[in-house]
Amino acid sequence: MNRDEALDDVTAMIAGFLPGLQPAAVRAVADRAGAGAICYVRAHLWRHPDALTSGDGRIPAGVMRLAVALRGIGAVQVVVPACADCGQHRPLDYRRPDQARICTRCSEKRRVKPCSRCGEPGRLQVRLTEGGLCSHCYRTDPARREQCAHCGKAKHVATRRPDGTVLCSECYQPPQHTCGTCGKVGPAKAFNEAGALCKSCYQRAPRACGGCGQQRQIVIRAKDGRPDLCASCYNGPIRTCSSCGKDRPCRGLRTGRYLCLSCAPRSQDTCALCHRTAGVKTRWPLGPVCQPCYNRTKRHPAECPLCTAVRPLIGLDAEDRRICGPCAGTDKHYTCATCGNSGDNRRKNQCHRCAMPDELRAAFGQTACETFLAPLVDALQQVGNPPAVMNWLHRENSGAALLRELLASGYPLTHELLDTFPNRVSALYLRNLLVQSEILPARDERMTQTEAWMNRVLEAVPEHHRLILQPYATWVVLRRVRQRARDGRLTASGASHARTQVNCARNFLAWSDSLNLDLQAVTQTEVDRWIADGASSRLRLRDFLRWTSRTRLSQDLSVPGWPDSEPVNFLDQDEHIAQLTRCVNDAGLPADVRAAGALVLLYGVRVTRVAQLKAEHIRQTSDGSSIELGASPVLMPPAVGQLVTAQVEAARRYQATQPGNITERWLFPSTLAGQPVNAHRLSMRLVEHGIEVRSARNTALSSLADDLPAPVLAEILGLHIHTAERWSKLAKRDWTGYLEARATELR
Repeated sequence: MNRDEALDDVTAMIAGFLPGLQPAAVRAVADRAGAGAICYVRAHLWRHPDALTSGDGRIPAGVMRLAVALRGIGAVQVVVPACADCGQHRPLDYRRPDQARICTRCSEKRRVKPCSRCGEPGRLQVRLTEGGLCSHCYRTDPARREQCAHCGKAKHVATRRPDGTVLCSECYQPPQHTCGTCGKVGPAKAFNEAGALCKSCYQRAPRACGGCGQQRQIVIRAKDGRPDLCASCYNGPIRTCSSCGKDRPCRGLRTGRYLCLSCAPRSQDTCALCHRTAGVKTRWPLGPVCQPCYNRTKRHPAECPLCTAVRPLIGLDAEDRRICGPCAGTDKHYTCATCGNSGDNRRKNQCHRCAMPDELRAAFGQTACETFLAPLVDALQQVGNPPAVMNWLHRENSGAALLRELLASGYPLTHELLDTFPNRVSALYLRNLLVQSEILPARDERMTQTEAWMNRVLEAVPEHHRLILQPYATWVVLRRVRQRARDGRLTASGASHARTQVNCARNFLAWSDSLNLDLQAVTQTEVDRWIADGASSRLRLRDFLRWTSRTRLSQDLSVPGWPDSEPVNFLDQDEHIAQLTRCVNDAGLPADVRAAGALVLLYGVRVTRVAQLKAEHIRQTSDGSSIELGASPVLMPPAVGQLVTAQVEAARRYQATQPGNITERWLFPSTLAGQPVNAHRLSMRLVEHGIEVRSARNTALSSLADDLPAPVLAEILGLHIHTAERWSKLAKRDWTGYLEARATELR
């Protein structure tokens, strides 16, 4: 049986022991694990199928690598054996005298012995007749020193002349040769048919890389079934990183510390693109490049001015124009071997979009991807930003990691299962993703969260309070909340108001207990005292006491209504105009802040209303751009119209990168696919950039009420007529002019 047949046999065997894994991924990791792992699996694993899932320390080093690789492709049931000394999950390449497997670090600790000369414990460098010597004593051993024939000092021998005399390393000069390529005179690194080669001109002959398939210099030769790998494809063996503690491909064997690529220090240099001193990601023909500029250049290929091919421009021509890699004399063209497009490739010469199907199957299992997760897989493959999907798939504590945990548990995906993770942001994102993909049915999350909150509150209160609070919360507060949810009118403010009402009732009952008063014994005096001693939010107790009075649970108690107060926060005219001008002209502000701030400063729109605006509310006519805030659209000034129109286009591009079946085109979309931005978050962003929302809205409404009659103001801004009348009174206006104009129009 040849190697390919053995590999197919092992792949089928492991896939049978570990169902749900993609056979292609299993075959790849078995191939990388080496011939030893393949032979062990074929000869031993079929008799002991639990060897990969029991943490048995008898697994050889090759199968250890196989177990680590299987966990990397989603086989969470595979247990990696731990070191018998330190307990860490590392490759166990050594054994103790009792045959228990230990890691390299613990093996080196066991080799520590005292030096026969200095007595210090350490790793012995050499063994002599007198005993072992440490590296320091070996370097300073007088027996290893001889008198140099040139300087006359007793030093270590670097070379011996034909006559037997010695030269030290400082006096020895290597033979000088003329390089057959560049003509420089110096020490030769190697010799070929053309003669000597200096260190700069010497390079190994390129071969086909087993990872990317390109002709490149090989840094790791083929061994134990592992193919030749170039520097781009080889990231080091799977080790536990000494810095972050994660099992990743690590390097740093010469330093004694294994470091993954994220933690390994990079050389500092001035980036040729942004001109900042930062860690060097790579060195292109145009110079050293930092990580952000490297990603930006690869993800935005452009047309090369020399060959007109669309590729990442990583070189410079004689006129300092950016050109592609082949035109700059390098083989770095970053072309996907599958689709032929040039850009940001993920690995093995494949772009992110072409590599995504294999990544999804490796993450969630081929069976799940072809059955109930098929809508999600299709939605993710159509996302306009494939690198973001790849990052989501491999990031720890992400929605993808949570989905893998749920699939491994065997429970069906339901809203109730996700409700068991109430405080995880990844669960919120995953739920929204499954709803947008129509795997889970849509539901009103505000309604569900309000019900869950009230259930938690009712469970925490004493029993005699629950007998009063539960009917009120269920049949009064939640009934109104459910009615608003059915009508599509439940907002974040409405849900918060419902929670405040229940909180006020709970706090009032706890306060009456502290006075040893039953609810039936509470008088109006105690109610007035409780309200006067707290914040104005205690006025929300009014609804609860009205209910208790009707149901004869208390005396006839009352709470004053919410006081009508005049707005006091205003901007002066110059400051109002200055902030509006800043939103229109300041390109340093974020685009969404400029558009939202201009609408608040110009029309006095509530931020909650701004957050709910959709692209369909913005219309383009022959006269310009108009916005629909009320019953009639309002023509926007040209500068503000350009801002809002640009935000519509930016929102369209952003929502195109979100997965799922998105039907609502929001003007200010959220990071959750298909959802608008949170109004509180948008308000905080405006405040962070110097726009006081309340003062800006009051000033804008006062200015509009000074110019427009109340009915017109209510119609174009969607205000209630009583609200518009109140602002008109504040602006010292009446309806006389409006009525005269209407009477003239109707004649």
